[in-house]
Amino acid sequence: MTGGCSHEPELVEAIVAGRWPAGVAEEMRMHVDQCDSCREVATIAPVLRDEYLALRQDTQLPSAAQVWWRAAVRARLEAAQDASRPITLAQGLAGAAAAGLLVAIVTASWPLVSRVGLWLLAAVLHVDPGVTDAGGFVLSSVGRGLFLIVPLAVALIIAPVALYFALSDE
Repeated sequence: MTGGCSHEPELVEAIVAGRWPAGVAEEMRMHVDQCDSCREVATIAPVLRDEYLALRQDTQLPSAAQVWWRAAVRARLEAAQDASRPITLAQGLAGAAAAGLLVAIVTASWPLVSRVGLWLLAAVLHVDPGVTDAGGFVLSSVGRGLFLIVPLAVALIIAPVALYFALSDE
């Protein structure tokens, strides 16, 4: 095919309208038989038109009521998500504050916990207080290691909250 024919637009219009070949003039049919370009269009365009009509028949659009209902449900869902975001933030902050308070209480009361632990160790194991030096060593080591344990515990509590906010939809 070297170039388009001047009759092509008229032929395409007839094919799209469904008038080809019966609804066009005899001169047009004779021209299509003689013109390579128009013959090619007359061969391919009806197939494309039939395919288009078949696809168009299979497609079913939802009713306006369905579209409206889906939009309303989506709007409610988005509103609920927007409303829950500050609550989730407040819960995360409350959890972090509770963890900090727990760490502060344990740190402040560690000497008492250490003495009670030694006493319980001696009472449960029925050993002399002199033998509890190993328990005292363990408890004092944990007391000295609190500066490492406390940040680790805080990180373990805050990390999930931070991940939640980092990976949330927003």
